[in-house]
Amino acid sequence: MSVSRVLVIGSGSIGKLHLRLARELLPHADIRVLRREEGALPPEEANEGFSRMDQAIAFRPQIAVIANPAPFHLSAAQSLADAGVHLMVEKPLSTSAAGVQRLIESCRRRGLVLLTGYNLRFLPSLQRFRDLLKQNVIGKVLSVRCEIGQYLPSWRPDVDYRQGVSARRDLGGGALLELSHELDYLRWIFGEVDWVGACLSRQSRLEIDVEDTVHL
Repeated sequence: MSVSRVLVIGSGSIGKLHLRLARELLPHADIRVLRREEGALPPEEANEGFSRMDQAIAFRPQIAVIANPAPFHLSAAQSLADAGVHLMVEKPLSTSAAGVQRLIESCRRRGLVLLTGYNLRFLPSLQRFRDLLKQNVIGKVLSVRCEIGQYLPSWRPDVDYRQGVSARRDLGGGALLELSHELDYLRWIFGEVDWVGACLSRQSRLEIDVEDTVHL
């Protein structure tokens, strides 16, 4: 498929990154951005901007990148899937399982691509490790331990961490969803999970309303 019309939803840091990459990959495409700010000038890499979903659908994009806050992923994705648009949805796909199966079935029925933005499985190092494991070079896996963490105030020092997605429940923040890349690549390398036990807690003095610690 020759791509000439692209939609990017969201104007945060990850939305801007996707926009820049889309422009690099498709320099001659008509790339437009959907964001909440009415009347705002579109970013430099975009041809135009929208503030409503009906305007974006009328543009008839062939592919769309959904990079707004996670609680709003599904509604945007479902509207675009119903319009026959191929989708790349930033992680996590949603903050709730409600509606996920409907989206998957809609895309399957229409023959649409539906991707979630778990990109660490594309790292050459992880791909090499997975290959060596499958070739029995490493040996039998007896147990796996994975750790990941960030300190919010220094993660993005140019912004107030209290206003960021990671710190706010209404935007889908919290350690479990924000640091879920590891859940994806562990399943990709070692197979599906049979059962889960978890403890979510808040141990720091950071001004957040979400969990900052997860033992899973």
